[in-house]
Amino acid sequence: MTSVLIIFELTQDYNIILALMVANAVAFGIAKRLQPRSIYSALSLQDGVALPDHETEHLLHEIHVADAMVTDVLTLPGGITVREALDRTKELPFSGFPVVDAGGKLAGIVSHYDFDQAQAAGKPDVPVLSIATQEYVLHAHPDQSLDSVMAKLGQRRISRLPVVSREDPTKLLGIITAEDVIAAFGRIRR
Repeated sequence: MTSVLIIFELTQDYNIILALMVANAVAFGIAKRLQPRSIYSALSLQDGVALPDHETEHLLHEIHVADAMVTDVLTLPGGITVREALDRTKELPFSGFPVVDAGGKLAGIVSHYDFDQAQAAGKPDVPVLSIATQEYVLHAHPDQSLDSVMAKLGQRRISRLPVVSREDPTKLLGIITAEDVIAAFGRIRR
């Protein structure tokens, strides 16, 4: 359509539009026959990244959180200080952690960004729970599909979701990240 508009703008001739549209349709048909994959898909495949297409896009809807989540979750007790939490987590590759109360129930979620903010404010000795996101912790359930998880992660621009029980949203079952979703998708595509 772009070429049709550009040629019309250049020539100001209505008679050429029909011939141009036919030529575009023939060229598209020949290109699709010779190379069924788009240039973007071909380049990403060359780099080792298999993008979902119309044949595989349904897979993210069919895979559930329970198939991709990590169940061995490092949690932080809500009563430890920011300084203690930093000491426990500085060598770990994770950037965020669920915070649990004394009964082991999910009380919030905290990230290294929150730790940095507390230290910058001169509060390294406050409890971790006081700097954690507590009011509404965005979460996932084990029976949800991975496409809904990706939508939540993308919508809020976060990197992880705690996985909780539907019956008790304070019962932490695991955690899921975008990397976990991609790994599950890769396992299914093979």
